[in-house]
Amino acid sequence: MADGFFGPQLLGQVFDSLSRVKLGWCLALGIQNKRCQMTKINFQQSDAWMLLSVEWSAYNRYVSLRSIISTADYINHSIPTEFEIEGGFTRLLQAGLIKVSKRRIGTTQKGLRLVDSCGKKGGPMKIWDRIEEKLKSGEYTKIKNKKFKL
Repeated sequence: MADGFFGPQLLGQVFDSLSRVKLGWCLALGIQNKRCQMTKINFQQSDAWMLLSVEWSAYNRYVSLRSIISTADYINHSIPTEFEIEGGFTRLLQAGLIKVSKRRIGTTQKGLRLVDSCGKKGGPMKIWDRIEEKLKSGEYTKIKNKKFKL
């Protein structure tokens, strides 16, 4: 048996898949109990900024927080606060829009689709607004109970 065959990454993927299956069954069957409890995520305006910053700096790979902050500064001519980073990344992680591995951050396919669906016209601020609208109007439920800490 290969070393690390049942490593934490594989087990994490299995548990994530099982969580999604459970969530799907709960939605399909209309079950509302403690085991199937689904919590709607209340996104903030800065969460769209964080998602756009991750996507523009990462685009299908993992990047450092430094790179994301640099991209965020390009978009908004401002450095995000610790509160905006931790809160935003926590909500985006819980919704399954970003992923974290070894302190590096990237977008998931779901996050990539959301950003791509907002188009490229109008410049960074217009794209940010469209992402914010989609985040706030979408039905995102917590599929992970993770928190991001700096």
